[in-house]
Amino acid sequence: MAEPAFCLPVDVAEELLYEEESEFDGSTLTAVGRETIRDARWESHRILVFRKDGELYGFHFVKGLTEMQDSDPFSYEEVVKVYPAYGVEKTITEYGLRD
Repeated sequence: MAEPAFCLPVDVAEELLYEEESEFDGSTLTAVGRETIRDARWESHRILVFRKDGELYGFHFVKGLTEMQDSDPFSYEEVVKVYPAYGVEKTITEYGLRD
């Protein structure tokens, strides 16, 4: 994997998990997407993508799949590594039955 673009304090990254915006280093960070990378038995491995100064960045986190899973989103790290991200626009067709 590429080198991180920068690191976020854990509290700023956690705020982005639950709020649409957070502040860091004089910039507004705006969450724009969340994607599931893979699901394991007890945890879901995900990425959160956000916009900072017109550029897209993202970070990995985990989420427990049951209320009994005491998962730390960032595996008890002191900082969260942030990587450049990208978006792909897709056209999706949904199907259904006619009445």
